[in-house]
Amino acid sequence: METKTPLKIVNLRKILKLHALWLAFDPSGKKADLSYANLEGVDLMYANLSHANLSHANLSEANLSHANLSHANLWRVDLSEAVLFHVNLEYANLRDANFRDANFSFADPKGDQP
Repeated sequence: METKTPLKIVNLRKILKLHALWLAFDPSGKKADLSYANLEGVDLMYANLSHANLSHANLSEANLSHANLSHANLWRVDLSEAVLFHVNLEYANLRDANFRDANFSFADPKGDQP
């Protein structure tokens, strides 16, 4: 699987901030495109990545606990050994995603988070 070089944390924070603005219909925002990004081992706990493009991204060993991935494009994403406690996957595109040894404890594919 081809991946880009690892994203710098500063760049990732900026992408997440712009995505939050986009989700709030702020014209200064921008939908997150993290396709092919190397996010191995990144802490994305509580991140709101709904509607984001994460296709072909490497999220192996990432912490996505309590993350909102509803409606996200996760086509061919690598989530091997990722932590997915209470993750919201409602309507996410999970086609050909790799979940080998991922921890899905309390994951909610319907989006009914506590």
